[in-house]
Amino acid sequence: KDISFDSSCIKKKFNFIIYSFNLFYCSFKENFNFFKIFNIVLFAYAKNFSIFKKYKSRFMIQDRIYNTCPVRNFLFKKMGGKISTCVQSHLAEASINMFNDTDLFFTFGDEQYSKASLNELGSRVEESYPVGSLRNEVFYEDSTENFHSKNKIDILVVGVNLFNWLYVNKSQKENYYNFIRLIKLISLKFPNLNICMKHHPNNSKDPVEREILKDSQIKYLDPLLNSYTLIKNTRLFISFSSTMILEINAIKGNSFFVDLNQNNNVFFEKNNNLKKIVLSTFDEIEKVVDDIFVNKKEMNNNFNDICLKSDKVSDKIYQKINNH
Repeated sequence: KDISFDSSCIKKKFNFIIYSFNLFYCSFKENFNFFKIFNIVLFAYAKNFSIFKKYKSRFMIQDRIYNTCPVRNFLFKKMGGKISTCVQSHLAEASINMFNDTDLFFTFGDEQYSKASLNELGSRVEESYPVGSLRNEVFYEDSTENFHSKNKIDILVVGVNLFNWLYVNKSQKENYYNFIRLIKLISLKFPNLNICMKHHPNNSKDPVEREILKDSQIKYLDPLLNSYTLIKNTRLFISFSSTMILEINAIKGNSFFVDLNQNNNVFFEKNNNLKKIVLSTFDEIEKVVDDIFVNKKEMNNNFNDICLKSDKVSDKIYQKINNH
């Protein structure tokens, strides 16, 4: 919004007007609004042309894979750019894997499943390179003691955004609410444990979830809290699909996904490296809870193919880009 439009991106303005009239005619004839598609492409072209006309760069770093853009990368290269990159900030989930575009993808862990899943659904990822989590480095590794919450939590349920993945197939909503029901069972089975739910700031209160949990012992935390402040003094982390489960695995190794009956194929069908930290039955979850809180076992199950230790992520990114 802060970039002024550079009108030189459209050189033959008369031809552009003629094309618009033709597109309107085709839309009317076919009873389909082709402008919906054309406007997206046009806006991407005009916006990125204006950016790269004003700012010259050899390298480009993007923070979300689903915000990468083939039009942007085309113009970046055409106008002097050398390599486009993107840091991983989400699981490689089926609902956001379509038509992303980057030369270099900096992943959490030393694995190639994310790249394969993206490319299978029409994305272009030329190279995948493991560095760890940039957010882990910024929020956790570089934090001071005052950053960490003093609130001691036994089990933290890390919330997710109820977004497009919820509508990929008919079973996704059922999967999610079965997960919520299972969390309630855990709270009733272990009433002495302090179990908390921490949602994203932009996640509005879900009446279905609230109804399921209304008679449970689960406490809702302020969604505006920085979730990374809760890591140090929490003993066990579980989630339906939060990326933080990967990041916490590199810090403490006591984080798990819950995929009842192994039915959550949107997140886990292609990400085979994650299956080692997926719990799929109540008995498996109960065993983990018993191991930690009854048998006092330490969970030392950190895996490099899930997330690397994230104390030098910035250095790794810099060195990789600088060597290109």
